[in-house]
Amino acid sequence: MHGVPQAPEVLCNVLGAWRRQSRVDLEPTVRLLPKPRCLSRRAVLLGLAFVGLLAAITPYNDYYVQATFVAGNLLPTGSMVVLLLLACLVNPLLRRLRRRALSAGELATIWAMIIAASGIPAAGLWRYVFPQAVAARYFSSTANNWSALLVPYGSKWLTVQSDEAARWFYEGLPPGESLPWRLWALPLMTWVLIALAMYVCTACLVALLRRQWVEAERFTFPLVQLPLEVMREPGDGALFPSFFRQPLVWWGAAIPLVLHGLGGLATFFPAVPHLRLHYDFRQALAAPPWYAIADDTQVHLYPAVTGLSYLLSSEVGAGLWFAWVLDRVQRLFLQVYKVLPSQVALFELMTHESYGASLALVGIALWTARRHWRRVAACAVGRALAAEEESLTYRLACWGFTGGAGLLAVAFWLLGMPGWTTVPFLVGVFVMYTCVSWAATNGGMLLVTPRYWPMDLVLSAFGGGIFTPRQAVSTSLLEQALGRDPRENSMPSLLNGQKLAHELHLPRRALLVACLAGMVVATFVSMYFWLTLCHRFGGIRLGPLGTFTGHATTPPQRCTQWLQVGVAPRPLNLVAVGLGATLFGALQAGRLTFAWWPLHPIGLIMMRAMCLREFWFPIFLGWLIKLPIVRYGGLAAYNRARPFFLGLVLGDMLMAGVFFVVGLLTRTGYAVMPL
Repeated sequence: MHGVPQAPEVLCNVLGAWRRQSRVDLEPTVRLLPKPRCLSRRAVLLGLAFVGLLAAITPYNDYYVQATFVAGNLLPTGSMVVLLLLACLVNPLLRRLRRRALSAGELATIWAMIIAASGIPAAGLWRYVFPQAVAARYFSSTANNWSALLVPYGSKWLTVQSDEAARWFYEGLPPGESLPWRLWALPLMTWVLIALAMYVCTACLVALLRRQWVEAERFTFPLVQLPLEVMREPGDGALFPSFFRQPLVWWGAAIPLVLHGLGGLATFFPAVPHLRLHYDFRQALAAPPWYAIADDTQVHLYPAVTGLSYLLSSEVGAGLWFAWVLDRVQRLFLQVYKVLPSQVALFELMTHESYGASLALVGIALWTARRHWRRVAACAVGRALAAEEESLTYRLACWGFTGGAGLLAVAFWLLGMPGWTTVPFLVGVFVMYTCVSWAATNGGMLLVTPRYWPMDLVLSAFGGGIFTPRQAVSTSLLEQALGRDPRENSMPSLLNGQKLAHELHLPRRALLVACLAGMVVATFVSMYFWLTLCHRFGGIRLGPLGTFTGHATTPPQRCTQWLQVGVAPRPLNLVAVGLGATLFGALQAGRLTFAWWPLHPIGLIMMRAMCLREFWFPIFLGWLIKLPIVRYGGLAAYNRARPFFLGLVLGDMLMAGVFFVVGLLTRTGYAVMPL
């Protein structure tokens, strides 16, 4: 039939997903780009200073004050506070005094260093490492019997081997005692070495992906658009960038300024009238069959997310909120029609679906960029010229990633993980990081939190009986530290930094090295302040409570399930993985086959995830508002309205910064973004 795609054509479209956006020739090409400038010494020093300062503040702010997290997402509050301070206060003052103001490139260097390091004091590393190192000892009881079942098998390289140290961490030091560095030295050394190896692997992956995502497929990088506007140098002798002189920006910023201004005041003065920004429908959906979706059906208002969703392509925005709807439709269908046996957990099926979608995303991305990867392989073995403009040569990046991952696999085996599971574990970790980076750099997600674990495929295929006690303890600790919560993972932030280097013609290699230096500084500074905070106040009195109780006890709980209860192989979970991959491929085929296709499949990797629970409604709002603007006004109307939506993001960041400072001064927190 004419006009109807035939099967071979659809198959080619599936296998060639995104190909129309990603044509990279194997032959070397000559590219006429402005010669990159050297990084400014003062910018690097300022970047390191701010990284150290924020790393020191983060534990106190996030876990004692419990205000809006210093990082908390992939557009870190602390980074925007510093950027706005420099662009709107320091630079105008320097211009007024006729001194050399910080250039756009210098501001970009500072900001890129901060965002790469911001997550390390939190979910990027220490938030999960410190509490879990002592949780099994401290929370052991006659009911769980962890002291006999798990504690003797905790590796001295991963956990603290002292009941006294565990008690001091959770209850605070007795008077006259000093920090027990000797008891923590061995596990801290191990975790630092693991972190450094992960930084190297992540940097190599960024170098391998940058050209494909930035230049070939031209990802939109929504999280970089507001910082770029703030960094632009003003002309005509003005003190402030032109972005701040647009009325629409401040009309947009006024909305979160008012909403959070009143909400923050109500935190201190409850009589102040304010608009609720968070709604939970758990009670309204308590009756069957609706209780199947009651636990996480919520509506939240985040103006920054609405502003960022306006910057997305319509199909990506629709795909994100559609995945939230699809998750609920599936659960209601399975609940009403009782399709599955009663012992099958719906939650596990949904998370395995998202795992399958993640594998499909990575597989399709590898296929469509196959010319790029051929060139990478040719450079790695010396058969093609290296790409001189990359942050790392392809040869160094390829072998650096391979060597780093190989060393990690051997280290994990030596630490107790079953040797044959180290490779699928690392594949799961890097698939997760790659999908998080895609969703952040092209999907504009402030935070991405897939609900699957890197070891889910292994456990579903073989069950928990594959572990001895020592293997179970080590595997659960490594999995929690590296794959529990990638909301502040450094990989998307490093890619955002490389996008800035591309836009402002900064030297990519020097910027990557500066970012890695900042990450190392953040690792050691935050390590000291984490231990100081917990031993001063006691982890049991800090929050959010889940950090020191629920999250910290997840590894021993999983071990107990594997060793005592026993986890049988779950073939239906593997079917769900295949279904998720098939659904992702089908949606991708639809968008490439039909010009009218409205949905991108990216949301499937986040089904049942906290990020969609929190953000689906503001994403839907941004998509809904953008739809008539683009349809009836075209590109011109979209560009005219863009400052308003950037203003929404600016207003949220301003209020997060204000209450960040207020929280430090008053020890009372108000959260602008999810905790």
